[in-house]
Amino acid sequence: MTKQEFLEELKERLIAEGADALVPDNLSFYSSYIDGETAKGRSEDEVIEELGGANVIAHSILDAAGFKVDGIPDEIEKDGAETSEASSGACGDSGGSGYDSRDNTPNPSDTFGTVLRTIIGVVIAVMILYLCLVVLGFLWPVILIIVLIALFYRLFQGR
Repeated sequence: MTKQEFLEELKERLIAEGADALVPDNLSFYSSYIDGETAKGRSEDEVIEELGGANVIAHSILDAAGFKVDGIPDEIEKDGAETSEASSGACGDSGGSGYDSRDNTPNPSDTFGTVLRTIIGVVIAVMILYLCLVVLGFLWPVILIIVLIALFYRLFQGR
């Protein structure tokens, strides 16, 4: 696949998913990237194959931008098996959303992280509340004495 074919297919995939605004920056980036790698002596085919193809790149761009990726199939080898990148989750990374973008199922590692952050937040809130109660527990006798003195002072001030 040539650089022009790759960029054209990437453009078509992004536009097909309604991500027209993402096209110029990403085409420019990948065009520059391929040019930089070919300037180092690598072939366009080698660079594009390393990227994983336009489908994989479009899927990653859309997923990172928060698009629900429906119409872009994972790369399929000629024998019908998924490529290692597609099957290993390179395209299915949720980017922190908690869901696998390929089949919209919960991603256990992200769900665990969310639960862990929630538990830590609750523990911190309970510790702060406990600290406030402990401080008030030590100070309430002093506060009570000050309030009683002020009350007696007001009562006997006029006499």
